[in-house]
Amino acid sequence: MFKGKKLPVPALVFCLLLLLCGCSRPGKRDGLTVVASFYPVYIAAANITDGVEGVELVNLTGPQTGCLHDYQLTPQEMITLEEADLLIINGAGMEAFLEKATAAYPDLKVVSASANIKLLL
Repeated sequence: MFKGKKLPVPALVFCLLLLLCGCSRPGKRDGLTVVASFYPVYIAAANITDGVEGVELVNLTGPQTGCLHDYQLTPQEMITLEEADLLIINGAGMEAFLEKATAAYPDLKVVSASANIKLLL
């Protein structure tokens, strides 16, 4: 291909810098990013935030997620939590997988939908 010619070091460094420029994450968006812990909470939050300007609602786990009791967050879901302004959870022990994760983000506001509700069991 190059038949014995070598690219100079500055050209290689320049190419590397171009690649790294594309790796940065975009800055914080305007508005409020609300994350729902799983699909039923997402649907409830969507009914509340529908039509509210400046609010982006994100479902943390996919709608196909089964049992949350032994669920583990993916790296992408951790990034979603890092970028969130507010996390809405069901509470009542449903999302035990979020305890350590939310502790890692002390500025993240967490709202429990079951707070101050007397549970039947």
